[in-house]
Amino acid sequence: MAPPDNTSNPKAPRSGSAKRAPATLRSTSGAGFEFEDLISAWQLVKALSGEQAPGLGGGVTQIQAQVSTLGWRVDDLLLTASATNGPRRLAISAKGNLQVTAAGLPADFVMRAWEQWRDPQGPFNPATDGLALVTLGNHKSFDPAWREVKSACSGTDTALSMSRIRKNKSQSRVFDSVQKLGGSTDEETIELIRRLHVLPTDLQSPHSDDTAQAIVQCRRLLTSGNGDEAQDLWKRLIDIA
Repeated sequence: MAPPDNTSNPKAPRSGSAKRAPATLRSTSGAGFEFEDLISAWQLVKALSGEQAPGLGGGVTQIQAQVSTLGWRVDDLLLTASATNGPRRLAISAKGNLQVTAAGLPADFVMRAWEQWRDPQGPFNPATDGLALVTLGNHKSFDPAWREVKSACSGTDTALSMSRIRKNKSQSRVFDSVQKLGGSTDEETIELIRRLHVLPTDLQSPHSDDTAQAIVQCRRLLTSGNGDEAQDLWKRLIDIA
């Protein structure tokens, strides 16, 4: 598996301003960069442990960061997974907060998702690729509603899918948070939702279950099985990220 790849995107200086050396990605990424590092390391451990790419299936072969220059509007992280019919990609937004609400998905993520979906010249393949939102923590109202919406959208009968969604106010609000910003039909919204994934994590929590699980996986990866070495490996993977 290839190591994480950071692709820079320096901005050109404004007219009349003095030229400055391009800033590094880390210096311009703000407080969310630490969370992004953790998510990248988290996915590295899963990939090294043989887990399939979330929402896609297939083994992860590459993890890249800051991929807007490659045409990705959801650009924090990009996982590439192998499959019999060709590579699959999962573009991830990782902002280090809960983001979702009882009213649905955040507007910025939804708008980027629609732009990516509708860009005929972009890298996104609607048949194989996915777009994911990593949330810090779980939302007791959003999470069950989202699961039911995803389940309803997995069917082939649009009328049946919509009847199930519209029967429940919480599910209807979540569906509308995607549809209204796209100004789209029921059919198109369902197609997009099939490719959207929400991945909750507690990686920045004081007593993180996901961190503990990652260290357990690191321990299994080591020949020695040593706990201290497993913690060191986890820290090294974060540094690599």
